[in-house]
Amino acid sequence: MNRNLFILLIGAISSIGLISSDLYLPAFPSMAADFRTNPTQIQLSLSMFLLALSFSQLFYGILSEILGRKQMLLLGLCIYILGSALCRFAPNVEWFILARVLQGFGACAGLVLGRTIVSDLYSPKESASIIAIVFPIVALSPALSPLVGSVLLQFTTWKALFVIMTLFGLTLLCLVQGGIPESKPKGLSWKQIPSAICEVISDSGFWAFGLVVGGAYAAYFVYITEAPFLFQNSEVSISRTSVAFVPISISYVLSTLYARRWVSEQGLSLIIGRGSRIIVFAALLMIVFAYFDFGKYALIGAMALLTLGNGFILSYATAAALSRQPERRGIASGVLGTTQFACASIASSVMGAIRNGTPLRMAMWILFCALLAFVGFKSFSKEK
Repeated sequence: MNRNLFILLIGAISSIGLISSDLYLPAFPSMAADFRTNPTQIQLSLSMFLLALSFSQLFYGILSEILGRKQMLLLGLCIYILGSALCRFAPNVEWFILARVLQGFGACAGLVLGRTIVSDLYSPKESASIIAIVFPIVALSPALSPLVGSVLLQFTTWKALFVIMTLFGLTLLCLVQGGIPESKPKGLSWKQIPSAICEVISDSGFWAFGLVVGGAYAAYFVYITEAPFLFQNSEVSISRTSVAFVPISISYVLSTLYARRWVSEQGLSLIIGRGSRIIVFAALLMIVFAYFDFGKYALIGAMALLTLGNGFILSYATAAALSRQPERRGIASGVLGTTQFACASIASSVMGAIRNGTPLRMAMWILFCALLAFVGFKSFSKEK
């Protein structure tokens, strides 16, 4: 497989979890009606998916150090395919939530192992170049997936979305089997795993970047999970909810392009610090817009600014965190991913619990998450 196709495949397996988490967001209201349940139960299916996506990353990261990257990736894709099919045929919301947990457990293999495989196969400089291409695909998928879901729902029902996920998983399974080599270096033994984990989790600098990534992603995820409910019965109708996601996709692409240009001149720390300040400012702006009822489009604009800041944070804080653990990158990737998605899952769950139909609570919760990211950056700065 040539380099370009390899990068495309790594991007696909790395983003399958986030595509699957958000493709069905525009269908939340109709799913609540079909299952005869309340919207909070449907949002719980997202939170549980993210929990599975989060905490199973450490499982894949550890076992890939022992059993190999490719074998664990193939196992994860098989589990994902099974979970997607069960979502399609779930008879009630309880079974649907359980199927989403299984789907999330499988999807996380690509997320944690994609960046690890790249690091295994290429030099630090080359892998950084590839990750700079792959990560925008991964980071954009939560914003683009609801847009695609909105379009598909004009022609079909939510059940067809899970059929599409099943077919996507089958396609990736075949491509990974034939196109990705086993990249595992000399493996660790079972006895070496506890000490390797301790070395990762005792690194305060690693955790500082973990807090930056977790807080920034949580702020981002609060918005994309709340938007379908927030814009229902408003000037942005549910059939046009995709309007809430297009600007944040564009802003992320723009910030990624500028960050790649600046990082060689200014360094990772300055880029991450700039992004941390931007997301706090954007969250404060969102609170002002919500308090004075400037309208939904003003909120979308503020969120686009926050996503601009995230473009400076997510790729480069991830790279900075993993660079601190070059000999244990599988475990480090699992720990970092667990932190990132645990933050997102907790944030979306809290948002579901405190929702009152107004944007002000969403804006205040986003500010809290953004401040966590800023605190993480400042703690790393003090360590330096």
